[in-house]
Amino acid sequence: SRVLASCSSADVSKTFRTSRNPDFKVGKISCYLQVFFDVFHVTMLLALAIGFTLILLSFVQFNAWITYSWGDCVRLHCFDPEELHGFVGWLAEIGPDILLAALFEGVLALA
Repeated sequence: SRVLASCSSADVSKTFRTSRNPDFKVGKISCYLQVFFDVFHVTMLLALAIGFTLILLSFVQFNAWITYSWGDCVRLHCFDPEELHGFVGWLAEIGPDILLAALFEGVLALA
């Protein structure tokens, strides 16, 4: 009921800068819908932020795996898989970065 207290006709008239109509009554259904959509939007924004964070962290982990496990840089004391695998190692190193850039450019185009 505390959330629904913000759905009074006085708040509506202040928001839209109109004179108060004494016959106007805010329905409870519209207040419940407002609360539902507010919670829904915050939940979706939080899910989107968590999703982007997980995608970014997975690319970081994949780059670390390519360098240190697949490229065997722990044993060779190197910084990229190109030293062990040559041109294929170089492609494997830059491939995920290009894919991540294309992914975020695609998401930016949708926004």
